[in-house]
Amino acid sequence: MRTAGEGDGAVARRREQVLFELAKRNKADVIETFRAITEATAIALDVERTSIWRLLPDRNVIVCEDDYVRAKSRHTAGDILRARDCPSYFSAIAETRVIAAHEARTDARTRELNALYLEVHGITSMMDVPIWHKGRLYGVLCHEHVGPARHWTSDEETFAGNLADVASLALEEGERREAERRWDAVVNTIQEAVFVLDGDGTIVQANPLATRIIERAGGGITLAERMELVEFRDEQGRVIPADRTGGRRSLRGEKSTSSSSNAPASEGPFASPARRCGSGIVSTASWSCSQM
Repeated sequence: MRTAGEGDGAVARRREQVLFELAKRNKADVIETFRAITEATAIALDVERTSIWRLLPDRNVIVCEDDYVRAKSRHTAGDILRARDCPSYFSAIAETRVIAAHEARTDARTRELNALYLEVHGITSMMDVPIWHKGRLYGVLCHEHVGPARHWTSDEETFAGNLADVASLALEEGERREAERRWDAVVNTIQEAVFVLDGDGTIVQANPLATRIIERAGGGITLAERMELVEFRDEQGRVIPADRTGGRRSLRGEKSTSSSSNAPASEGPFASPARRCGSGIVSTASWSCSQM
C-alpha cells in the first residue's frame, strides 16, 4: 500500500524489507510460510485477496492451500478449480512467468474464471505467478484486486515473482525437514552406535547408544578429540591403529578394504563400515572401548 506522499523509492524499500523478512524466516513449516507470504503480499501490493494453489499430480485440478482475505484477516483453504472448466488459465500458468490480467474478466487467460470465481468474489484484476519446484509446476500464487480495474506495474510483477520463489524455497525446506525427521527415526532405532561426521571429522549427530559411549569416554566431538580419549578395537578385540579406523579412512576418501585378508574384521572408530553421506560420514559400530 502506498501512503500519502510516499515515493517509488520508499515503496521499493518496503517491498525489499518484506522479501528480507520472508527470506530469513524458518520456512520448514510450509503451511505457515504460505500464510506469511499471502499476508505480506496482500499488504505490500495493496490487494484484497491473495492465495496459493497446488496443482494435483494429474495436472487437471488446483487446490487452494491458503486463501487470505485482507479485510477480514482470515485464512481459508480447500477451494478447487478444474482444468476442464478453465483450460486457457491452466495453460497460461504452465507457460507464463507472470499472468498480469489488468481486466481479468475479459483477459483471454482468465475470463473462463468469471462465473466460477471472479464474480463470486468481486475480483476485477488478477496477477498470478506460477510456483515451480524441482523443475515442475507446483501451483500458483494469486493476487486478486477488488474494485476498479487495476494496471499491474513491472515492479509489482517482479515483486510477485520473487514471492513465488520464496514459496518454492519453503517447499524445499519442508521436504528437507521431513527427510531429516525420517532419517532421525531410522538412526535412533538402530541397536548399534551410530555417529554422523561432517567433512572435518566433527560429530554432528549421534544416536542414543553413541551418545552414551561419548559420555562414558569423557566427551569429545571431533575425530581428533575422540582419538585422545578412546582406544578402538575390532570385533576380535584387536586394537585398530588410529590412522586405519573407518572414520579416518573415509575422511581421506579411501575405499573400504574389508575384503582384504590384511584388514581388520571391523574398522571403527565409529563404525564398521563407515560410509559417506552427502558432505559427511555415517558410521555404525558394535565395538568396545576403553579409557586411555
